[in-house]
Amino acid sequence: MQFKVGDKAVYPGHGLGKITSIETKEILGATQKFYSLLLTSSDMKIMVPENQVKVVGLRSIITRKTADTVLEILQDRDTDYSLVRTGKNWSKRYQEYMKIIKTGNIVRTAQVFRELLNIEEKKGLSFYERQLMLTICKMIFDEISMIISVNELQKTFDFVGILANLKQ
Repeated sequence: MQFKVGDKAVYPGHGLGKITSIETKEILGATQKFYSLLLTSSDMKIMVPENQVKVVGLRSIITRKTADTVLEILQDRDTDYSLVRTGKNWSKRYQEYMKIIKTGNIVRTAQVFRELLNIEEKKGLSFYERQLMLTICKMIFDEISMIISVNELQKTFDFVGILANLKQ
């Protein structure tokens, strides 16, 4: 996948960013091209070698159709389906959720978020799961708000309320 300066891109596990430059560097005698990505949520700068884009999962932002699918998943709170089969051990669930998030698949990430919402309602979350839920909520909101206006988005799913609740 080729990116241009100014393109929005998603780095799995970290979220939305913008390609700020494309640089050529010499490392160990080999010349390599890098995408410089400035992450929206943290102002962290990540340099991704062009030949590693697929390996790390750097991708373009989602389409409106995918955004709608994500919102449908988030609204479907009645499901008892569990993504991970680790029982009641929160640390094992957390590890499995992280594997899913690091794939960069926003649909699967939304399923993790929905599952965490359901667990929180039923029995509460560990501190680390709450932090993970906060991170996922920001990642999903940042990306979807690039496609759907914040006002329209807020009518569909209460990201703002959830973020406020998680920050307490």
